[in-house]
Amino acid sequence: MIDIDHFKKVNDKFGHKTGDDVLQLLAKVMTDERDNNDIVCRYGGEEFLILLPHHPSEQGYQKAEHIRIQYEREVAARFPEAKENSISIGLATSPNNGISFDAAYQAADKALYAAKHSGRNRTIMADATPKKI
Repeated sequence: MIDIDHFKKVNDKFGHKTGDDVLQLLAKVMTDERDNNDIVCRYGGEEFLILLPHHPSEQGYQKAEHIRIQYEREVAARFPEAKENSISIGLATSPNNGISFDAAYQAADKALYAAKHSGRNRTIMADATPKKI
């Protein structure tokens, strides 16, 4: 699960056109970084999901960090006025965080909020305690 940090400030300070461009940029970075079986989607507002079937947790973490760093570079290059903009990522795996989508989603959401509360602009792995939902 990926969320653009302080997205409201981007809209308020630079306008909704820049906000829309930033959303499209994140979607492009995620799409460019996906493998054939990966699924990228906008989940709502400035939140996105990327499903990485057949990726072990370490490989998923590396991909998430690559997306985070690439997004930061692209924002700085294309939107110098918003160059401090970043993303936070919460990463969950199955079966470690549950076998259902809901369980993995809840674990990723909790990890995303941990990333935000610990300073933003980072990837946090969900607790590996399995949840049954």
